[in-house]
Amino acid sequence: MGTLVTLTSTPSGAEVHDKDDKFLGTTPFDLRLPSKDTLQLTLRLHGYRATPIKRVVEGERMSLNVTMKSAKTDPYESRPVRRSVGYKDDPY
Repeated sequence: MGTLVTLTSTPSGAEVHDKDDKFLGTTPFDLRLPSKDTLQLTLRLHGYRATPIKRVVEGERMSLNVTMKSAKTDPYESRPVRRSVGYKDDPY
């Protein structure tokens, strides 16, 4: 019978790929696996970092909610850029 795994993501609509990078569907996503099997998936969504998932499935039902992280790597990127203001007659 196995375990029914319900996979959701924030934001939803992430692509679900298996360990061989085969596209399986988009979140929210249900998948049935044999109990005690290892779930190996990767979630992908444009503008967000790819998120690998590796878990051992147990029980009849299992829910996983993954919060995707923004692909922006520079924490200062969203800050306004400060420009130095020089004097009009400054020769430098």
